[in-house]
Amino acid sequence: MTFHCFVEPMLRVLACESRVGLRWAQATLADDEPAKPGLTRLLPARMEAGSVTLVRWQGSGDLAANARANCYAELQPGREYRAGTTIRVLLR
Repeated sequence: MTFHCFVEPMLRVLACESRVGLRWAQATLADDEPAKPGLTRLLPARMEAGSVTLVRWQGSGDLAANARANCYAELQPGREYRAGTTIRVLLR
């Protein structure tokens, strides 16, 4: 996440690319996700045809889960998400 949010945009600026900022989209959550207190979570996910499924992962160091993901689902703290809820996703 740190790479996609901070390093990649900086590298794009240094390479004089026109697309610099983060790319966000809206998608529908495929499964229920229980509420968790704390910070906003950006979780590895797969988006296909406007539907997002969270990728099973073992924490921030799980490189295999990040490799399976094609986006990151943004989930707000303390909010329970039901299947069919529209959420923001960070595109890769």
